[in-house]
Amino acid sequence: MVAKLHTVSIKVVAQEGKCTMQHKVGDEWVFKGRTPGDLCWLALGNMFSQISIMMWGGSFPVPDPEVLTVICPDRKNAVTFEIRRSQD
Repeated sequence: MVAKLHTVSIKVVAQEGKCTMQHKVGDEWVFKGRTPGDLCWLALGNMFSQISIMMWGGSFPVPDPEVLTVICPDRKNAVTFEIRRSQD
């Protein structure tokens, strides 16, 4: 049996300082088995494992297993991303 591949969206929910990729609150990307364009590769690398786990139906011990919050590795110019799994 093959696991169902879920759609996962990434949304910027907070931003401090100046993001070198110019990400801003409200920016959003959708993963449907492929990586979307123009998402910072450092931020993507920081959340790749969480995205993969959520795409393949796994979860984390958090209050809402469909939503995670991750901060990019640039702490001086922190961008906060919300990772959300769709029930499609």
